[in-house]
Amino acid sequence: MPYLIDPGHLHRAARACMRRSSSPGVDGLSWAQYRQGLRERLAGLAGRLHEGSWVPAPLREVTIDTYTGKTMRAGIPTVEDRIVHRAIRTAVDPILERRAYAPWVSGYRPGRNRLTAVR
Repeated sequence: MPYLIDPGHLHRAARACMRRSSSPGVDGLSWAQYRQGLRERLAGLAGRLHEGSWVPAPLREVTIDTYTGKTMRAGIPTVEDRIVHRAIRTAVDPILERRAYAPWVSGYRPGRNRLTAVR
């Protein structure tokens, strides 16, 4: 997908991911650290995606206590994995909106929630 390996598209995906504060992944790299040299990092990521050498990193597993007192396991991806996932989602969402989703489906779609599902 040429759209995915475009550094501009990856930059927009990174900016969308940076809006949320999140824990670092298994590599220990935070968003503040990744921002230093962002253009060079994204150019390297685009090159690895183009070559087909990019491989997602393993998830960092954490245990979260729920409000009911139970524990839940969660996986935290690395910063680059989040950027690639967001870029793929941004590229695929318009296609799915037009071709795959029925107009009445509301789950996990932008601008829709449980209230639009009930309507």
